[in-house]
Amino acid sequence: MGVGSGFVKIERPALGLPQPATVDTQPIPPRTLTAVDELAGLVLGYLRDHPRASDTLQGVAEWWIPRQQIVVDVMNLQRALRALVERGLVEEVGMDGRPRYRLAHPEEAGRGPERAAEGEGSARAGTDDG
Repeated sequence: MGVGSGFVKIERPALGLPQPATVDTQPIPPRTLTAVDELAGLVLGYLRDHPRASDTLQGVAEWWIPRQQIVVDVMNLQRALRALVERGLVEEVGMDGRPRYRLAHPEEAGRGPERAAEGEGSARAGTDDG
């Protein structure tokens, strides 16, 4: 067989026994999500939430994807807030089932206690209690 014929010559030991296979023991790196994988997940998430939905490519891009990204972002935001509370950097206040978050120690951020009290009122004024 000539070079480029598509066949590979296998060298065998002198006794004619097959050589043991070599195994690569290096760990396989975790697969990273590509943009296509991420979009596919968002589409499937939307369809799980809305099993009768159908739309054009443009409709999916304008309505489904942004809606699913908001859901994912809110879930990640909740995790981030929880982590900040656990680390003592942010505190959760409010007992009405709708917690509010604020800096745990505003005086350590260059604000005095009196300024922190002023900040509380302005932060609350920006919330929607309705």
